[in-house]
Amino acid sequence: MSSQGRQATASQGGGKGRRTRNARRDRGASSQTDRRGTLVAGLGAIQSKKAILLLTLASLGMTILIFPRLNLWPIAYICLVPWLLCVCRGGSSRFLYFISYLFGVAYFAINVYWLEPVTMEGYIAFCLFFGIFMPLAAWPIRHLYNRRGVSAAIAAPIVWTGIEFLRSSGPLGFPMVLLGHSQYKLQSVIQIADLVGAYGVTFMVVAVNGWFVDLLMQPIVMRRGGRVPRMPLGTVTTSAIVILTLIYGSAQKNERHMAEGPRIAVVQHDILQQLGVQPNRRFDGPETYLAHLRLAQQAAALEPTPDLIVMPESIIPYCYANEEFETYDRDTLEFIRQRRFAGAPASVMPQVQSFAMQVRKGFQQVCDDAHVSLILGAGGIVSYKSAIPPHVRAYNSSYLLVPGETKPRAMYSKRHLVMISEYVPFRWTWPRAYQWINSLAPFGEGSHYTMTPGEAFVPFLVETRDSKKIYRVGTPICYEEIMPYVPRGFVRGPDNTPAGKSIDVLCCMSNDGWFHHSTELEEHLAAGVFRAVENRVAVARSVNTGESAIIYPNGKIHTRVRLTDEQIKQLDNVEAVLHDLTSIAEKLNAGNLPAQKLRATRDEVVKTVESRLSAAYSAIGPEYFIYADRILTITGSISDLAPGILKQTVATLLDQLNDDIAMVRRWRERPTTAPGVVSARIRIDPRITLYTRWGDWFAAIMLVASGLGVLDWLRYRVVRRRQSPAMEGTAHASN
Repeated sequence: MSSQGRQATASQGGGKGRRTRNARRDRGASSQTDRRGTLVAGLGAIQSKKAILLLTLASLGMTILIFPRLNLWPIAYICLVPWLLCVCRGGSSRFLYFISYLFGVAYFAINVYWLEPVTMEGYIAFCLFFGIFMPLAAWPIRHLYNRRGVSAAIAAPIVWTGIEFLRSSGPLGFPMVLLGHSQYKLQSVIQIADLVGAYGVTFMVVAVNGWFVDLLMQPIVMRRGGRVPRMPLGTVTTSAIVILTLIYGSAQKNERHMAEGPRIAVVQHDILQQLGVQPNRRFDGPETYLAHLRLAQQAAALEPTPDLIVMPESIIPYCYANEEFETYDRDTLEFIRQRRFAGAPASVMPQVQSFAMQVRKGFQQVCDDAHVSLILGAGGIVSYKSAIPPHVRAYNSSYLLVPGETKPRAMYSKRHLVMISEYVPFRWTWPRAYQWINSLAPFGEGSHYTMTPGEAFVPFLVETRDSKKIYRVGTPICYEEIMPYVPRGFVRGPDNTPAGKSIDVLCCMSNDGWFHHSTELEEHLAAGVFRAVENRVAVARSVNTGESAIIYPNGKIHTRVRLTDEQIKQLDNVEAVLHDLTSIAEKLNAGNLPAQKLRATRDEVVKTVESRLSAAYSAIGPEYFIYADRILTITGSISDLAPGILKQTVATLLDQLNDDIAMVRRWRERPTTAPGVVSARIRIDPRITLYTRWGDWFAAIMLVASGLGVLDWLRYRVVRRRQSPAMEGTAHASN
């Protein structure tokens, strides 16, 4: 053989040897993984499924503590550590992802439990759907930590933040119970939201969690002779993030940039919204209207007089305040009834029209008498009889009423509708699917209840009483407050390229009575705090059942609607009367009472309500009359009834009395959920923030980075599959 041939052969042999050594080195470097990428024994891997389960349960337990109502915010900085240890060092990928999915389902099932009273089916579907985002987060974190050597202090916040943004986007987006929301009371921490949004606070919190994971894993693996991602980069990065966050927050939370704005009053009642409740336990339209009218009158009578009164979201049933609805003739009203109230009698729509006019004129009278502006939350209905096909559109709207005018000056209709509760998808694109979903929806009842979204962010121009200065007001409705793009849309304005802000204050109105005084109230408030900081704009919240409040542009909750100490003392009298009424009502359960005794006992209940309960409630405030009237309504149906009907009516009365006792005790423990009004002068911050200009740019980058991590995992799998046959062939040849 020639020298060149020998050199070529040697070269080929050397190349084959190098490839063999490289393959062995690759197998050694990834000796913690099998062919499926599953971690195996050695170097700190957590092989016990029981240990993975217990560690994940530990994380789940801590995430329960960080959100309202407990709000133990320091735990947020370690709550993910046990689960992240499993993600980074769990021995079985499949089991880990399964447990992570259960973690996600339980995370939402516990923290969003308040959905269950509204719709059990929707609650279950919600938890099963959003649970998938937990294994989606575990997937790239695990890959980046084990195969790319990325510190958990870097990989975890990038991926978690990106996944939070993903599950908060689109028509099914749900940007509540974000990890960053646990910090809403810490002004020094949340100020970075004007740069990177609420997701930036989440990033900081998860970075600290990841750093603790690095810290815990370092000595374990090093002691076993292995190598882990080095800590210095993660330590430097986390330290810099935390320090810069606190420095920036300390500088930005002061009020030096703020000027005084208009005085705004927000009102709050406590009227639960329930499906399937007996009619005599509900509040009807006129009762709800009068209760809120009295609240508006109280707000107008405050000293000093407010410039603007904000009412909650369309709390008054069958109130449609748009100008078109008041002008419709009977034929048009019948057309509307057939499409939206098919089960109602033909006479109902003229009554609804008359009632809607009464409501609007009543609140208009408050404006005229006190010379204040008022924002009314109400529905809107527009008929399109001549359209093809003919249809009716309904809106969830806010209306600006100003002194001296006979119709609303401006109207804004909610743009971000909540699927199923406010609209059914596929109405125009897939009729069969629409009809099926509509029949299953809680409000379907054979009619087209779905609403139409508004077309633009309409600012209201409000004139102050003294200086006649005009302020611009945005009115997000209900869950638009938690959707960051809606408040930002109000602030940016219609041209989307503002030289300055398009509004001065956000007046958020909502009806949280569906959620039965749960932690949703405070979670909703937390989202409002971040909207204030993100756009440096004050937020005035008017919410049925709470939490109504005035929030400054720096996220400070300036004041809330709450009972005074004197009002809390008056609750003792109310509770005492309710207990006495319960004792009297229980006599009706004795059975076989003579008609005369039955009437006497019923009259005793009525007398106690009229003479004592009404007076006890009135001592707290005039708007509390509806709670005494509800007892009278139930009691009035007790007469010479058949035994079965009588027993059912008495059971209804006793149930309501027990509910009212629990309600009074809740007001004592949580005075911010009781009816009332509060007024405060808001603050105006003229600065345009980076977040207002660019939106969720930071979270979007994190989502892209997470996607790149997934693509890198896919590339790794392809390379591994290509290398495996070559490695096996090399091994056989060497043998």
